[in-house]
Amino acid sequence: YGNVYPEKGMQKEEMKWRQWADDWLVHLISPNVYRTTGEALASFDYIVREGKFGAVEGFFAKYVG
Repeated sequence: YGNVYPEKGMQKEEMKWRQWADDWLVHLISPNVYRTTGEALASFDYIVREGKFGAVEGFFAKYVG
């Protein structure tokens, strides 16, 4: 860890911010990136298609995600 976290406590600080991004920030991004529901669905359709999701996983990723 010496080169990655040169100061004591830095790993804990990084984990705190990663958790914040997962719990809070990610939920604010989509509503601020897409102007309309149709635009969001078109984007998720592309993600599902290119990500090679299965039918069920793709449905949930597109409509629930």
